[in-house]
Amino acid sequence: MLSSCDDIVTPPLPIPTMTSSPTLDVPGSPTPTYQIEQTPPSEATLAEADRILAFGDFDQALRLYSANTSGSSNDIQAAALYGQGLTYFKQNDLFQAKRALTELQSQFPVSLPAKRANFILAQISLGQELEEDALDFYQAYALAQPGIIDGEVYSRIGDLSADFGDTEGALQAYRTAYLAPQLSNNIALAIKVASSYSSLGQDDLALGIYKEILLNTQSDYSRAQMNLLIAQILISQGNSEEAYTYLQDSVNNYPFTYDAYTALVMLLDAEQSVDDLKRGIINYNIEQYNLAIEAFDRYLAGQGLAKDEALYYKALSVRAEGLVRSGFSSAERLAANAAGGTSEDKEAIQIWNNLINTYPQSEYRFDAIEDIIYTQNTYMGQLKLALETTLAFVSAPNSQPDAPQLLQIAANYYFLDGKIKEAADSWTRIALEFPTSTDAFNGLFFGGSLYFELGEYDKAAENFNRAVLIATPDTLEEYGSTFWLGKVSQAKGDLPTAQAFWRSAAEIDPFGYYGIRSSELLNGQPLFASVETGNLQPDLESERLDAADWLKNAFSLPAEVNLDYSSELTNDSRYIRAVEFHRLGLYNLASQEFESLRDTYKTDALNSFRLIKVFLDLGYYQSAIEASRSISNLAGYGDVPLSASFPPYFAHIQYGTYYLPWIEQVSDKYDIPEILILSLIYQESHFGAHAYSSAGASGLMQLMPATAAQIASETGFPPNYTQDDLRVPYYNLELGSNYLARQLFVFDGDTYLALAAYNGGPGNTL
Repeated sequence: MLSSCDDIVTPPLPIPTMTSSPTLDVPGSPTPTYQIEQTPPSEATLAEADRILAFGDFDQALRLYSANTSGSSNDIQAAALYGQGLTYFKQNDLFQAKRALTELQSQFPVSLPAKRANFILAQISLGQELEEDALDFYQAYALAQPGIIDGEVYSRIGDLSADFGDTEGALQAYRTAYLAPQLSNNIALAIKVASSYSSLGQDDLALGIYKEILLNTQSDYSRAQMNLLIAQILISQGNSEEAYTYLQDSVNNYPFTYDAYTALVMLLDAEQSVDDLKRGIINYNIEQYNLAIEAFDRYLAGQGLAKDEALYYKALSVRAEGLVRSGFSSAERLAANAAGGTSEDKEAIQIWNNLINTYPQSEYRFDAIEDIIYTQNTYMGQLKLALETTLAFVSAPNSQPDAPQLLQIAANYYFLDGKIKEAADSWTRIALEFPTSTDAFNGLFFGGSLYFELGEYDKAAENFNRAVLIATPDTLEEYGSTFWLGKVSQAKGDLPTAQAFWRSAAEIDPFGYYGIRSSELLNGQPLFASVETGNLQPDLESERLDAADWLKNAFSLPAEVNLDYSSELTNDSRYIRAVEFHRLGLYNLASQEFESLRDTYKTDALNSFRLIKVFLDLGYYQSAIEASRSISNLAGYGDVPLSASFPPYFAHIQYGTYYLPWIEQVSDKYDIPEILILSLIYQESHFGAHAYSSAGASGLMQLMPATAAQIASETGFPPNYTQDDLRVPYYNLELGSNYLARQLFVFDGDTYLALAAYNGGPGNTL
């Protein structure tokens, strides 16, 4: 198949421009239609084995795929061989994976699994460093399954062709990939198209694409990258002056990007003048602190109009250079701090004070104040001095806009220093002295809880009574303040008043934490009391039939409408891509496609109901939960589907006991109640196997990579652990349950503290 690339001349596909951009599959909400259709035959699969494979219990999946299928149809036998090959591949047993898939293609060459096997065989070949075979297999897949995931497969073909030096072939593949239907405008592919044109000497075409990206992208990093690529071509064409304008744009507007540093170097090498302020910021961002300081000094010596900004960044650079010379734990820093701090830290504080006094209206003023306080505490190890500085700024003239935030800093520092009374007073001051501040409620609430901890119940009651008055109605603010007023009354010995507050909290927040805990207190129940869980595996199929009847009536649907199938859904390219990605074991990509589809139909109860079944069948439980929640909202039941008039099916979807057999196993292993593990997973990821947080937590139980790596190294599970293993729900469940068990051990079985430690770290809980 490699030889077929030799026939490529001028690419037959149109050049990507504004008028030939990739097809974006993000339509608006459709108008519901009620076409009466029959459900067509579906692909023959081993559905249970497929779900277990997606969960990551590879041994169990192999047992099911390897069961005797000799009496089954050819389609089932092909599916079984494919499942074996894909499972072996997931286990990184490339030899067995290749054997199974080769046998599949030999015995059932025209089957759908045999066509898909080419994609897996390509990945196996790459793992075996057989790149030419990989390219052949990807091309075979593209021919066998055209128009489905062209964006993905042709991108891979393009990369391999480029590695082989086949630029024409790479260009053809990249353009096909770029123009294929996809969820987003793929800038990375457009850049590869342009780079291929440039490699072929067609710089004007490349230039046009780069400029088109620059015009349309909203990413500052992409803008800086395009400026650099455009400038490089212009310089090669002898248009240096025009090139310099693009480089200057990066230096002046995107100094935090690395491409701005490259632009800066190119300008300096060409003896072009640059703004010293921007030059200094770029040097600071790439940790060239001495060069940054020199640039800021030149700027400050001139007539620039942003000297406050220069002072701010100069101080940051001086402090950072000090850290280079004397690290946080170094003997030099410890000795310097014992004598009042390093010279660099003192100089940085002096510069920030200069900024504050000279430019009182500067937008960097509060940042400078925060950095002075932070430097004194963290860099110099002087918490008391940091507190004194904080309170001095609170009392300074014209400090009102900043004072609430400064009081928060003081309260947190007092708390860390074990001075709970001073922390409570500082929190409370926010509301008393700055009652219109957006931080006033938090000040009263946190101050009140600390007064309660100290046993100063009158002050606590005063705080929470004020908090109720300024709380946003029908929110956690109102519910929490009412609940705490009950706690305070109980502590003061006034049980009737406490019960009155708790009844009120239970009525206004019946399904939230404060309402549920209030009900428990009214009934004398402790935290996390043992509960009778009953049947954790309801008959969803039977419940779905009842829910279907309800849906038809509630949304006035035709009696004969098919609630299982819609050609509108199954013909949607996102649905088609999602199913294909799922069959190829690319579960994260499948999840993204399904989520886009779900979001499109979130105001369509009928198609949301149909999608729930699809998501459950394939194991995309987070999407099923969200689709069910959409129906609850459309029906007027809100996010909590608990009502006698609302079918229990939806509650059992939203609070489903997914992955129960494996949860039962870890429950027994670590002696943790099943309901606790299920609740934790729901809270952390809503059973999103591919969930990822901005803080870096990953997977079903939202584990931090370092935490998972430590547990894996200590337990030996999973073998040969890598960070990618967090994406495997089976591994994530085991590692997360182990981590929870550790917290329960550390905190002597106190579930409340263990959960706090799981979420925020044991150090913060202690």
